[in-house]
Amino acid sequence: RRIQRRATKLHAQISQHVDTGKAGGEGGIGGNLSVRADVTKNQNVSALGGAYEDGSAGAAAAASLSTSHATAAVNGMVNAEGGIIIAADSQATKNDTSASASAGSGAISGMLVGATNSVIDWMETKMKKTPDPRSGSSLTFKLSGAVAYADHDSFATAGIGDAAQVASQLETSSAPVQDGIRISADVTEVPEMSAISFVNSDTLEAKGGNTAENSISAAVVIGDYTNQAKAGIGKNAVVNAKNPITVTSKTYVPQDVPWNHFDSSTTMDVVESIGTYLKDSFNTNVGLQNHFFTSWSQSMAQGTITAVAGSVNVLDIHNTSQVLIDEGASVNQDAAYRSTMQDVKVTAVNETQSLNLSGLFGFANLKDFLAVAFPGKVNPTVTPTTGGVGGSGLYTGYDNQVTAEIKKDAKVH
Repeated sequence: RRIQRRATKLHAQISQHVDTGKAGGEGGIGGNLSVRADVTKNQNVSALGGAYEDGSAGAAAAASLSTSHATAAVNGMVNAEGGIIIAADSQATKNDTSASASAGSGAISGMLVGATNSVIDWMETKMKKTPDPRSGSSLTFKLSGAVAYADHDSFATAGIGDAAQVASQLETSSAPVQDGIRISADVTEVPEMSAISFVNSDTLEAKGGNTAENSISAAVVIGDYTNQAKAGIGKNAVVNAKNPITVTSKTYVPQDVPWNHFDSSTTMDVVESIGTYLKDSFNTNVGLQNHFFTSWSQSMAQGTITAVAGSVNVLDIHNTSQVLIDEGASVNQDAAYRSTMQDVKVTAVNETQSLNLSGLFGFANLKDFLAVAFPGKVNPTVTPTTGGVGGSGLYTGYDNQVTAEIKKDAKVH
């Protein structure tokens, strides 16, 4: 069992008068003003439970919970000769929760167990000791269960507060400042969840391993992700700039694919990228889940009499991307700031990509699938089950609220 809980709050705020330039742009202390709050998360919670070879029960449960707040705000008076940036950013570029359980040995664990047994047998032979063979008996039950649970909330808020007064004297835009005033809130969440449960009851039957008359296997994935990005100009705020005023918010949930992480900057980066790819590929699904899927629930059961397998995958993603110029706000109403560059951009964006799976299958018994598809031509590796029950369920819910609004009584030039 593995449980991780994390809470993060980061605030960057100006609540009093700040003057870095004279009104009208007449000299004074020149320069840009940046108010930023950045939260970066990299999380990996995993649980592994296995009773390999002759094992009769395996269980694993992983839970990951986190809440993060990034807030950047100007609530007082700011007069800058350069550009002004107010930005809040919450980034979770890796957020993995996984649980894997097995009773018996699957394809990869079977190879490892088999190799270990071969070494032990060889050593015992050299020491002239008689190996203790597996009983070859039949167990009544084999059980396996895996549960992965994740609950993550990410909030980014950036803005100019109610009744605040903010002005930028920037005449000509230049890198890195392209806007007179830029307000942005961004949340990026890259979720990855998996629960894998196997009962491999007669994988080792040919080598004297125990089989199971009845087997039960279950895998459950439950994920709930809330992402909220809000940017705005508050009630009765006074904001002026000679260059563009840009207010943006974005929530982004991308599908995590391996080429997004490939770094070819240097030879060492290439080697590290290949190493990471190979490491993520070394599992029961040969890396398919790690490389391409947002959520994955997989279960398989084998038994000589009955086999029961079930998998459930529930994923809820709630995204709120909001930009607001509130009631009574005054934007570019001062004639002293008039210019041909006085654009005002109000943009809210949400982008979500995901690939999800729930099923009853195992790559270790591919030969048995072929035996069913081509009877008489391919011999099965396991004893046929007298009766079997299986079911899988997949639910994905997306609640996306995207709003860009200039409220009544706000004045924008």
